[in-house]
Amino acid sequence: MATRDSAIVGEVEPDLWDEQVSRYHFAGLFAAGKSVLDAGCGTGYGTAFLAGQAAEAVGFDASTEDIASASTKYPGVRFLTGSANAFPAADGSVDLVTAFGMVERTPDWQSMVEEANRVLKPDGVFLVSAPNKLYYSETASEDRAPQAEIEREAFEEILARVFPFVRLVAQNHQECLLFAGEQASGEGLSFLAAPPEMREARFFVAVCAKQPVDIPVFAYLANAANLLREREHYIRSLNSELYQERVEHAKLVEAHRRLEEELNRQSAWAVSLDRDLDNARTDVLVTRAERSAARAEVERLKQEQRMAASSRWVRLGRRFNVGPDLDRAS
Repeated sequence: MATRDSAIVGEVEPDLWDEQVSRYHFAGLFAAGKSVLDAGCGTGYGTAFLAGQAAEAVGFDASTEDIASASTKYPGVRFLTGSANAFPAADGSVDLVTAFGMVERTPDWQSMVEEANRVLKPDGVFLVSAPNKLYYSETASEDRAPQAEIEREAFEEILARVFPFVRLVAQNHQECLLFAGEQASGEGLSFLAAPPEMREARFFVAVCAKQPVDIPVFAYLANAANLLREREHYIRSLNSELYQERVEHAKLVEAHRRLEEELNRQSAWAVSLDRDLDNARTDVLVTRAERSAARAEVERLKQEQRMAASSRWVRLGRRFNVGPDLDRAS
């Protein structure tokens, strides 16, 4: 048997805590003076609450760690290790059985329904919750198991196979405006509410019995969180985070723009350097060619001078000491 989340106030999201603990307050309306068996009790907070309403309340869970923790935290309450398909109770010995958060975590939860019927007295009541598949399919997430939700019709059908009387109540978050003094206890509280849309319920809570029972209308005013305030705070925090993300994004865009400009400048400078280098290479080649041509011209002139010096007419001029002095010129 898979156990439900071990919810501890202050350690889980406030709305989740309210969803779980409010079911036990609803169950408390059936528990006065009764013997109660809390299936899948987890850390024991629900069993301990019911113990304050009932003549006796016993909680059991497959997790030995949770049972040890619950026994330590609530020493006046009885806790047992047990399975969803083998309740630790005798036939017809219990007035009220609760199984909250068990359907979505127990693959063979139909056997749990049969076990609840076995241990209940003829006038006993079985309270069991289940997430509404229609509601959660619109807000599906990757971490939810395929069997985590159930359709209303399938839920009622399986329960009706075992119990002659099955009625569903919708568990929903409803915002309200509370008028209460500092010493208000909640006694005599009245409220106006439209009939619930069962298809829009977050959770179903089934009231099952072997004979018809009266079902009270119940409202739980959350102490752990004001839903509107929490949601408004959450929206503001998201808006603040979004604003900061936008500011950071704008800074990154500006930094990217500046880097691109610098890169473009450096690229243009590199192109300019390449062009200057090509021009310098050309100048060097031209200079080399000009020098080579000048050397060739000098060599040619020298050659002509040598040829002239060796000519017959020059020799004749030297003999008679007339004409240019080519030896001195060379």
